[in-house]
Amino acid sequence: MDGDSSFIRSDTTQAIAQLRARYPWPPERPEFSEDWFGWLADTTAEMLTGQCPPDARLIVECGTWKGLSAKALLLHAPAAHLICIDTWLGSPEHQPASGNQLWADQLPDLIEHCRANLWPWRDRVTLLRANSPDGLKELAELGLSPDFFYIDSEHSFDHVTKELNLITLHWPGAIIVGDDYNNAAVKLAADTHATITGRRMVSNPSAFCFPGSPEETP
Repeated sequence: MDGDSSFIRSDTTQAIAQLRARYPWPPERPEFSEDWFGWLADTTAEMLTGQCPPDARLIVECGTWKGLSAKALLLHAPAAHLICIDTWLGSPEHQPASGNQLWADQLPDLIEHCRANLWPWRDRVTLLRANSPDGLKELAELGLSPDFFYIDSEHSFDHVTKELNLITLHWPGAIIVGDDYNNAAVKLAADTHATITGRRMVSNPSAFCFPGSPEETP
């Protein structure tokens, strides 16, 4: 696999190649069967497909888990390169101390399951292993210009606020969709961002979206 990015705008090809060299795929598919255990509510899927341009060329996902929503984005935007930012170590709610053993049991081989699931699309996917604020900064330093962002990582107010602020700072015209609008902390972060920036926001029971530039107002 040579990381061919001929379908991406020529001015980003070198940066994508550099990123893929930092975060290479293994030479062979991990020996795990497909396992799509994860979360993608119908209303979130509707928001993704309704707001992500089908002709998008570069998409960033913050929080990938085993790749369920990544697969949806890859199928929806067949010319896009997808950068998935995740630690693959789980968020606080996935840890054994949270009391949810089903989620905790997924953690030891989480990234290997993700690699196995997304293997058919490996030429179009870069798995950037970092927390999302650091990963977003790395993309900005490389000069990449994503068309679309999907955020579904740690669900704390501070974390979601950092993600929204970084995206708005470095890519002010990009479309942002976020999951878990029914989570109180996520909802507060999204609502606060809309109030402070004046960005138009739309939402449904499980997801929110900033579809325009920060200058747009309701």
